[in-house]
Amino acid sequence: MNRIRDLVVIGAGPAGLSAAAAAGEQGIETLVLDNALHPGGQYFKHHPQGKLATKRGALGLEDFRKLLASAGMTVRSGTLVWNLQPETQNTGFILSVQDPKREITLIRTKKVIVAAGAI
Repeated sequence: MNRIRDLVVIGAGPAGLSAAAAAGEQGIETLVLDNALHPGGQYFKHHPQGKLATKRGALGLEDFRKLLASAGMTVRSGTLVWNLQPETQNTGFILSVQDPKREITLIRTKKVIVAAGAI
């Protein structure tokens, strides 16, 4: 838990990824956490072939992952955020997360965006 991240976005659906992309454009290191097994949320639920329509054409999941990586964000899928609390001196936040291997870790960050999306 020593490293302090600039920004953590909770939720890898349309709103969370848009927020992370905007932060990345400003040079902000961004970590995106999502409980789902794949990023994209509602993007992929409404397209019959599970593809994302973009200006460059339809993207499949692997193409979508490459696009996210090129935007400078790290996405951790299958990660449950089960606690968010301010640090004691109001210098940021501490998130308690459970990864896909069911291991619990703490993440420190300066800022948090909660974009939980459709439930």
